[in-house]
Amino acid sequence: MRTEHTVMIDRPPADVFAYLTDVSKLPEWQSSASEASVEGGMGLGAHVHEIRTLLGRRRESTLEVTEYEPPRRFSLRVVSGPLPYEVRHTLTDENG
Repeated sequence: MRTEHTVMIDRPPADVFAYLTDVSKLPEWQSSASEASVEGGMGLGAHVHEIRTLLGRRRESTLEVTEYEPPRRFSLRVVSGPLPYEVRHTLTDENG
């Protein structure tokens, strides 16, 4: 299954990218996330550990960063966890 979601944010892509890739902020904008951390520094190949509540149960996953191109692309895929998925973020400047 594939879904697409567009969000307009009145900030430069670099600001949004910095917030998006700071995984400690994940619980601020994803209600199912309660914790997230990255091993070492953020970048291509980094592993992100997250804890979420799904269907009333606590679930842990590890995701690998598969694209890291500041300030435009940030993608991840689950390498371990109960639900396999990939997420791709593409940031564009709509208003110059």
